Amino acid sequence: RLEPSRVVPSPAASIWSVASRTADGAFWFVPQDPEVAEGFRYVVAVMAAKYGMNVLAFCGMSNHYHLVVEDVRGKKGDFLRFLNSTLAKTIKVQLAERQGSEEGGAEGGGEPKTADQGNPAVREKVFSDSGPGRVEVLEAAAHVAHFAYIAANPVKGGVVCHPRAWPGAVSLPGDIGRPVVIPKPRCPYLAGKRWPAEAT
Repeated sequence: RLEPSRVVPSPAASIWSVASRTADGAFWFVPQDPEVAEGFRYVVAVMAAKYGMNVLAFCGMSNHYHLVVEDVRGKKGDFLRFLNSTLAKTIKVQLAERQGSEEGGAEGGGEPKTADQGNPAVREKVFSDSGPGRVEVLEAAAHVAHFAYIAANPVKGGVVCHPRAWPGAVSLPGDIGRPVVIPKPRCPYLAGKRWPAEAT
């Protein structure tokens, strides 16, 4: 069972800036869909708790994400591998359920589709084969620069005028050091008891 917990930093902890892109730049993580943003934040929080990571900053864009994490237990490799696989499974099920519901509504009935039933899109790769890029952030000034870059990413992309206007998942400078409780979103893939009701 995956239990959320606040990881206690240690003197040996290292801080990493991480970025991961979708395959072929596909827009899998549509920010206008609140369930997508909620799913991203929840999965990141649960995987971070499991693998001993403190998430210091994050931003989920349509075709990539950025994180700054503190690796307390030296498990960043496992964290990133299982984070991407879980995000991919979650978004595929969300997409399949949404499409099935829309088709059922248009036809006046029917059960929502899940997994890859009737939806070839969910059989495609979500993330690029190159895997997440990662850079260790060693100096305090660099920490601030990475935090600012992540918060400003939606503005840099030309989609909003201020980070607060971004409808997707994004942390702001004032969020640093403040734990946030994230309830489990509605998603069939996350419905099992092994997924906690909330994550921090």
